[in-house]
Amino acid sequence: MEYEYRTSTVDDPRAIRAVAHRGAKALAPENSILAFTTAAELGVAAIETDVRLSADGLPAIIHDPTLARTHGHKAHVAGATMAELQSLGVPSLSTMLDIFAADFDVIIDLKEKSTRLAESVGRAVAVSGRAARCFVTGSDLNLLRRAQALAEGLRLSWTIGARHETLTPAAVVEASVVGVSELAVQASEVSAELVAQAGSLGIDVRAYGIRSPLGAQELVALGCRTLTLDDPRWVMMPRQLALPLVSAAT
Repeated sequence: MEYEYRTSTVDDPRAIRAVAHRGAKALAPENSILAFTTAAELGVAAIETDVRLSADGLPAIIHDPTLARTHGHKAHVAGATMAELQSLGVPSLSTMLDIFAADFDVIIDLKEKSTRLAESVGRAVAVSGRAARCFVTGSDLNLLRRAQALAEGLRLSWTIGARHETLTPAAVVEASVVGVSELAVQASEVSAELVAQAGSLGIDVRAYGIRSPLGAQELVALGCRTLTLDDPRWVMMPRQLALPLVSAAT
C-alpha cells in the first residue's frame, strides 16, 4: 500500500501536524540522530527533543538526568562535559539544529527548571540562525521567555495542565498576552473548549502522551491538529482511502 504523509501547513486547518516525540522513538533509539533522521524521512512537520545541561554549560539532548536507561552508562548528565557525553552517544543541541532545523520545526523541551539551561538553549538557537524554526517548551513560562530573549524569533510552547494548576481559561488568555505560539497539553486533558479558546486567540494546541492511533483520532475529533507521536505513522493516510486517520501496518 502506498502512503502519503500528512505534514501540515498553518494555512490548511484540516491538516494534521505530526510531531515526532524524541525523534521517532518507537522506531529508533530516542533522542538520537538516527531517531531524528527517521522522523525526517517520514516527513513529519516537527521534531520534539529534550535538553539538559552538561557540566560545561551546554545543552545536551537527553531526557533523563543519567545515561543509565538510554545509553547503559552510569554517568550523570550534569557531571559530564559535552565532549564526554557525545563520546557516549548523546548529541548536542547545536549539532541537532545544524542538521535538522533548516528543514523542520524543532521543539526543545527544557527538562530542568534552570535559568542556566534556558539561557544556554537561547544562545544555541541564536547561533544556529534557525530561531524561526524552533520552539522552546516547558511548564515555567518565565524560563521560556528567558530563552526567547536570547534568540529573536524563537517561539514559545507553554506546557499547561492540571498538575501545574494552569489548565484554565485565564492561563490561555495569559498565553496570548505574552505571545505564546503553542500550548502543550497532555492528551487526556485536551478538550474541544480548550482547542476552540486557544484557536480564537491564534494559539495552537499540541497534544502529547498519545498512546494509540485511536487516541490520535479522538484528539482530531476534538479539533486538535498538532499531535506529538512516538510513531508518526499513526497519522499516515493511504492515498486510495478517504479516512481521517489510519494506522500503517508494519
